[in-house]
Amino acid sequence: MNVSSLFSRFQWNPEGLRWLAPPVTALLVVVVAYSAARLTWEVIPAPESSATAPAPRNAGGGNAASAQREPLETIAHWHLFGEADARAEGDERIDAPETSLALELKGVFYSPEANRASALISSRRDGTRQYRAGDSLAGGHIEAIYENRVVLRRDGAFETLSLEAARIPLDRTVDDLDASLADGAPEAGSGAGQGAAGGDNEPDELEVYRQQLADDPRQLSQMVGLEPATEDGEMVGVRVSPGEDERIMELLGLEPDDVVTSIGGTALDSPTRAFEAVQGLEGGEPVELGIRRDGSEQTLQIDFN
Repeated sequence: MNVSSLFSRFQWNPEGLRWLAPPVTALLVVVVAYSAARLTWEVIPAPESSATAPAPRNAGGGNAASAQREPLETIAHWHLFGEADARAEGDERIDAPETSLALELKGVFYSPEANRASALISSRRDGTRQYRAGDSLAGGHIEAIYENRVVLRRDGAFETLSLEAARIPLDRTVDDLDASLADGAPEAGSGAGQGAAGGDNEPDELEVYRQQLADDPRQLSQMVGLEPATEDGEMVGVRVSPGEDERIMELLGLEPDDVVTSIGGTALDSPTRAFEAVQGLEGGEPVELGIRRDGSEQTLQIDFN
């Protein structure tokens, strides 16, 4: 999938909603799809060394089901954020044996900031719920959340709940998408600079963002805040919120609390399904994005040709 092939016109349905500039389509698809597929991984490789000191916990804890929603600076994020050596001194990793508890780690929404990271964990008693560091679980509590595992503390001992990476073979697809992000700018005359909505300088602004993504995909989390949207403990999509640069939300035609529920007809109800959705973007066929805004379902039709 070449980024330059994404620059095409699209419109919101139902009719009457404004047209958005072609580069907006490209950035929206890359940000949401790339992020959704990488909910369990960070662009920055996990350090090879391990340590024993616990990572800081969110004081006060509280059950994640009732916790106030915060934008999760992650993707891959899926991402994510800051330099690999930016972890505060003393914030060292915990190495612990695998837990024997009947729990399943469904997905990890990682952030170097401990109070922003969360995990989707399934148990027979509680079903699938979102947890943060400090939350109670199975007679203990969540001690730390990393890119592909969660550390529990139970009876004074640490235990690891690992993600079943084999269920989500992201390496190939993530590498492919990284390569396509670095494929260069759109060809002259392709229409990438001819937006139908907004000012004449919007395509130029979006080209700056696109180039930033090509240079450093970790910046996705700084452009748009992303977090899992859940209902009754089940993931129903990806909620978007303003990042460090609130202008990008306007350029994308997004509003705070918009939820992307599907890509190409594939519901974003789990990291695995998100991975499948990204695979569906590899062709040149038109793609629909399902958007939930203020309780109303809307469809964004994208033509890649």
